[in-house]
Amino acid sequence: MHESHHERATLSVAPVRHQEAKWSAALSETRGFQRRELIRAGDKQKAVALYREAIVLLPNNAGLFYQLAGVLNDLEDWNGERTALEQAINVDSDFALAHYQLAYLDSHEGKLDSAEEHLRQAIKSSPGYAQAWVALASTLAMKSRFSEAQQALDNALKISPNNGEAIELRKKLSTREEQH
Repeated sequence: MHESHHERATLSVAPVRHQEAKWSAALSETRGFQRRELIRAGDKQKAVALYREAIVLLPNNAGLFYQLAGVLNDLEDWNGERTALEQAINVDSDFALAHYQLAYLDSHEGKLDSAEEHLRQAIKSSPGYAQAWVALASTLAMKSRFSEAQQALDNALKISPNNGEAIELRKKLSTREEQH
């Protein structure tokens, strides 16, 4: 059986590519450990640099963008956090945690329509995400859409019957309805 030049080249490159993938994964794992240690030690700026380095190596890893966003949040770099979360969603449009955190940022900036959109996407991606249902209820209540807020709370409490935040919000909404 004769192999063509292309077939021989492909066969000889395959082990190299496999080894490169193993090295990349090992480097990523080592850097992940370093990032976690730096965060524990409080050197978050250095952790940010390592996350950015890891993202260059693994640009399609939405989790790295999300973790970078968490460190940027700790550093109170809200614009950087938003950018990292948006990049996570660009990689994985169904990344519920990233949508949830973007909704949180939007809510604090008074962008309730955008917050609602992100929460609905988080719920679509992960229907059992009780905290997203509670946040949606809160957002809807801020928009004076109280019956929809109650429905969102019903969903949250079906998933997590003892969710203290949902129970507390339900009491506040009930009190509000009694006053009107």
